[in-house]
Amino acid sequence: MYRRVWLRDRGQEWPTHHGWPLHFRRQDRPKFHDAWDILQETAHVRHILITGHGVIADDDIARLEAHGFGIDRVEVLDGTEDQLMAALRAKRGYICAGHERVTEAVIGAAGELEVISFPGSGFKEFVPGWELATARGVAVCAAIGANAPSVADYTILLMLGMLRGLPGAQPGVSRTWPARECAGLSLGIIGLGHSGLAVAQRASGLGMKVLAAVRQPPAAVPPYVDVVPLDDLLTQSDVVSVHVSRANGKGVLQAPHLARMRDGTLIINVAFPDAVDWDALRRELVDGRLRAAFDAPPAGDYADLPQQTFLASTSQTAYNTVDSNQRVSKMACDALLAVLSTGNHESVVNPEFAQHRR
Repeated sequence: MYRRVWLRDRGQEWPTHHGWPLHFRRQDRPKFHDAWDILQETAHVRHILITGHGVIADDDIARLEAHGFGIDRVEVLDGTEDQLMAALRAKRGYICAGHERVTEAVIGAAGELEVISFPGSGFKEFVPGWELATARGVAVCAAIGANAPSVADYTILLMLGMLRGLPGAQPGVSRTWPARECAGLSLGIIGLGHSGLAVAQRASGLGMKVLAAVRQPPAAVPPYVDVVPLDDLLTQSDVVSVHVSRANGKGVLQAPHLARMRDGTLIINVAFPDAVDWDALRRELVDGRLRAAFDAPPAGDYADLPQQTFLASTSQTAYNTVDSNQRVSKMACDALLAVLSTGNHESVVNPEFAQHRR
């Protein structure tokens, strides 16, 4: 198969065969010695593309290089398929750590790609072409659960802060809601994945009664968690915490669900804003019946709401700690190395790829 190699030193592009230039005679070496040396050094190196800024640690990049891989880094992509297609040319591995979308067109153009490693859990949002990747024998890995401890900590932080009225607390400002201890209150968790389970563990340790509503129960439910129907959870909980995926959880709480909640119920949403119907929730917040805290701001206006009634981070931040980022970086690189060396890894989310692997 013929491919093209870009020789940056000379600004020229040479057709190649098996990594060596066609019509590039040995007597041409004095004229193009720098390009020839580059080709000699890189002809047998397998290359990996890493996108994004600061997600993959330098130590993990050094580890990839120590395994003999050449690393191409693109920190900022312009969002076009053409740029990503060009960046993925002749790459064997790809750590998708930026904000780009890996579409079917991108997958179709990446003829030598063997694995995509995504440093997070919501891979379907960033790799919408994952089904074509499966059909073409490309493994897709996701660092599912790597940031669950950080998300759980942030959930508890929001809950405690809102229960004690910390947002907006300052001299001369009266409390909108009475301060409460969490021990003895009921926490309802919607979604019992990695972060939901981590929140349940922490809440139980604080003396809370923990309820959970799930689409599919996990393999093992801790003894301190009672799995109940969603309607029961909504009517029995003092705090409702949302931990659903973007793929399955849009609009998990809508107006009828909110209407079933007790007066004064606190809603914590660290999943994504659209997990809760904002217009319906805003009406409840304005009426003073419910209160809420979001990890990321909703699409609608909330500037007029008191912070003790509604609090939102300026951007999604629950996952973002040094500890979480180190785990995510290591897991993404471990997965990529394993697939390229052994053909598999426990974080592969499309195991059917093996049936089509070239």
